[in-house]
Amino acid sequence: MVTTAALVARDLLWADPSESFVSPYKASACWVTYADGFVRRGLPGEILKVLAGGTPTPTQATILAAGLVLAATSALVILVTSVARVVQRPDDRLFVIALVTVSPFTFSLLDKEIGRLESIGVVVMAVIAALARGGEVSAISRLVRAAAMSASVAMATACEELLFAFVAPLAVLGLYRLGYTRGKLLALATVVVAPGAVLAAMSVLLRPSQASLVVAISKANAEGIPVDVTAENSISTLGQSATQGLEFTLGMSALTVATCLLLFGGCYLLTTAMIRYVVRPDRLAWALIATFGVAALLLSAIGNDYGRWWALAFVAVVAGLAMLGSPSTVTTDIVRRARGLRLAGVLLACAVLVFSVRLQLLNVWPDWDPTADTAFSIDRLAHLDPNWS
Repeated sequence: MVTTAALVARDLLWADPSESFVSPYKASACWVTYADGFVRRGLPGEILKVLAGGTPTPTQATILAAGLVLAATSALVILVTSVARVVQRPDDRLFVIALVTVSPFTFSLLDKEIGRLESIGVVVMAVIAALARGGEVSAISRLVRAAAMSASVAMATACEELLFAFVAPLAVLGLYRLGYTRGKLLALATVVVAPGAVLAAMSVLLRPSQASLVVAISKANAEGIPVDVTAENSISTLGQSATQGLEFTLGMSALTVATCLLLFGGCYLLTTAMIRYVVRPDRLAWALIATFGVAALLLSAIGNDYGRWWALAFVAVVAGLAMLGSPSTVTTDIVRRARGLRLAGVLLACAVLVFSVRLQLLNVWPDWDPTADTAFSIDRLAHLDPNWS
């Protein structure tokens, strides 16, 4: 956090876009607005434009990025604390805290991916988990919380449409924790996730025009952000279709794809399984792990930033486990559950922790493979689809 604060201070004093706290690639997202109608991921830029009273500056983009990473870091701390509270044994509790803290999907990734809109998703996950907690509440209070969950899901989806796959299931789980079951749960869940679902559908179906993205890039460039139509940036990627993403993935090295899925997906399965083993050994926990794992797999088919998708899945599982309630009455010490496997349990736990730390060094996408560089600039997308205008 001290390093983060120092970098922010440097940017605010010497706002040099070439050495910025948030990279030009990610900062360009601040110039995506609703100026030419609805466009996916346009809400953050629209809010910043309103707050800035016009076109934002690089300094304001830096402040926004810093605010997002600080908020997401705080949200992760709250989630770690919440999931630790439902663990009975002190040594189990420390183990869960260590697993989440050293995971390549949490704090280390926030530090590497400053400026990514996934930070908003992390905050929303923590908000939903908080809304679902508590003892007996009145019917009015439950409806107010349900409305807040609906607004949170819609906001997250408007900021980044893919977040819907992770926050919507959490909202349904939150309604279940508030006491809604069967028919009432189905009816209310439909209403709660509907606004987000509509926004997600619009984001997928309404492809922004080439002209509007060129204008956004020009505005960012005019403010000193070194982006243009010849190189990929957060603005140009909005012109990419799911079909183009899938075609690119199919054209990548099969070994690279398999390696990334094995590393990131394997880390996800190992760590979530261990946390589930310690926190709450029931079938609902496995359903959470499977649901968010499938979401990460589907996103991996159309986008090769594998680390980002598995990170969202991991944090969603942590938030879900934190919502599942009181500590289990079952003894769940991962290194003592079977006396004969005590040494094996200790070694496995240590191996997973070391694996997590080692995986922090990898980029979210396979930068070692030249075939994995999408380079989806405006120029390239226009070449791939001459009918896009």
